[in-house]
Amino acid sequence: YAGGGVETASMIPATVNEMLLQSFSGVLRLFPVWPNNQDATFQKLRAYGAFLVSSKFKNGSVSDLTIVSEKGRDCIIENPWPAKKVVVFRDGRRAETVYGDRLSLKTRPGEVIELKT
Repeated sequence: YAGGGVETASMIPATVNEMLLQSFSGVLRLFPVWPNNQDATFQKLRAYGAFLVSSKFKNGSVSDLTIVSEKGRDCIIENPWPAKKVVVFRDGRRAETVYGDRLSLKTRPGEVIELKT
């Protein structure tokens, strides 16, 4: 018996998820190896730190980013718009502007965070 069953069946979805969102080492990375010429969308992928992440990739760049914090932990994001300032909305209200290669956000349990340029 060569093995493979449920473990093998999960390899393809896990690979696609890693192409859309990576969260190892406590840093969220959006579309890290996704082809620039293909649009993509994902909803509520679970990320390290108890975050549910949703995003869109259109015309070669991230167009939307929403993060739901389940536990209120600090959230570190590799900035998907590295040369731009990013506006943070918390529960639908404009809260602050952040910038840099990595964005560090304090969160509250249940908080919905949207990032926009």
